Amino acid sequence: PVAPSAARIETRAGYLAAALAQIPEPDLYLVAHSMGGLDGRYLIQHHDPDHRIRALTTLGSPHRGSSLVHWLMETNGPVQWFGRRYLVPGVHQLAPEACARFNEQVPDRDDVVYRSWAACRPVEEMPWLYREPTRVLAQREGDNDSQVSVASARWGKFCGTVRADHLELAGWSFGLPARRHGRPFDHLAFYRRLVAELLGQAPGG
Repeated sequence: PVAPSAARIETRAGYLAAALAQIPEPDLYLVAHSMGGLDGRYLIQHHDPDHRIRALTTLGSPHRGSSLVHWLMETNGPVQWFGRRYLVPGVHQLAPEACARFNEQVPDRDDVVYRSWAACRPVEEMPWLYREPTRVLAQREGDNDSQVSVASARWGKFCGTVRADHLELAGWSFGLPARRHGRPFDHLAFYRRLVAELLGQAPGG
């Protein structure tokens, strides 16, 4: 489903709920990237009255927020300018203190399996546009994918960390191919693995 990229979590979850309402299957297994993981958690709590959702797997989702939000809003540069121009208001919900409130208000549902994956690359493997935010986030939160730290991406059962940046998890790469760095990340092989695991979890799988 296409949801406004910079909208608030509640709005985005509504778009997702409308799309899922068109799917007749009784059991749903969601895979969500980045802020989509928070959308999915909100959806499970507020838009799934029949409890069709069985599992949520998140990829590089900022469950505990990203301190880059403060850097984005309080400092100057091309990345910060872009963020302030195009990512508000949704970006405010990704501040660590906002995500702490979100986690209190949107608890996990007992009948849903929550899994998470993180991504990470060192600064020298990042495209030039990502290098400054990667350094900033590394100083504040440790290993990260240029936007979300490994620590923040952990939620539910943590499945591991892949060698990728934030957008590579979604199949996009702004960096030049480099075999020694494993770039681009093989997102299709990764997705096939996720699907196989979910099929094994499904009833009759």
